[in-house]
This record gives sequence, C-alpha cells and structure tokens, in this order.
Amino acid sequence: MQDQKSQRLESLDILRGFDLFLLVALQPVLVAIGQVWDNSYYHAFLYQFDHEVWEGFRLWDLIMPLFLFMTGVTIPFSLDSKIGQPVGPIYRHIFRRFATLWFLGMIIQGNLLSFDWHYFKLYSNTLQAIAVGYLFTSLAYFNLPIRKVNYFECLFIGCICYPICTGREL
Repeated sequence: MQDQKSQRLESLDILRGFDLFLLVALQPVLVAIGQVWDNSYYHAFLYQFDHEVWEGFRLWDLIMPLFLFMTGVTIPFSLDSKIGQPVGPIYRHIFRRFATLWFLGMIIQGNLLSFDWHYFKLYSNTLQAIAVGYLFTSLAYFNLPIRKVNYFECLFIGCICYPICTGREL
C-alpha cells in the first residue's frame, strides 16, 4: 500500500499536461502551419487559438481559468496533509509559494528590474493571478470552516454571474 504523500490525482496531472500542451506546443505549431497553408477550414479552426477581442470566448481563453481551477483543486490535497502540524510552517509554506509564483510572474512580465512603479502590478499575468488566488484561497481554506468557504464561493460566483445574466454591472 502506498503512503499518503505519494498519491497523486492523476486526472489533474493529465489536465495540467493538456493545458501546457495547448499553451506551449500545439498553438505555435498550428499558427506556423496556418502561415504556410492557405485553407479556409483550417483558418476557421485556427480561430480558436487566439483571444477573443471582447465578447464571447474561444478555446484559447480557457487556458488561464483552467490553471486557476487546477490550483484550487490542489489546495485541499496540499493543506489537508498538514492538518495537526504547527501553523507557522504551514503559513511559511503558503507565503513562500505565493512569493515564488509572484516573483516568477514579475520576471515573465519583464518589469522586475525596471523599478518603475507605474508598471509594477500585482495581477498582470497568469502566474501572478495564480499566486494571488492561491494565497487568498489557501488562507480561507486553512482558517475558515468549510461552510464559510462555501459562502464565499457562492458570493464570488454571484458577483461573476450577475453582470453576465443581467447585462448590468454591480
């Protein structure tokens, strides 16, 4: 029998691999083929691998939310294994992961060494969005009873769905 630490959610690993495959391998190859091959059906398919300007969404627009979803799914697996341990190392783990992701996001953003506060943004790319989401969700999951976490989820979903369903802002 395997111990608890070695068990992984394989479906999440497969989803993460699929998401990275779309992001890193498939889209650049498909775009390169589209530049060489002039086929209207192919270009209609290729249309899904670009961001929608404003209204609607395409396959490509689901990559970042999928990363955020995967981060949220892993939080209970990560933090449930730490129940009963001293809280100091758990908070250090949460804040270290947040700082690492956020710092890597600053490197990718290209504004890390400019020290220009006009371009210094907390939430400007996918890694920083994952970092901020991980920080708040982990702290809520670790410190609040599950019922309160569910209330926050419902409130958040309501804030997202209200403008979509009514066409009005909050």
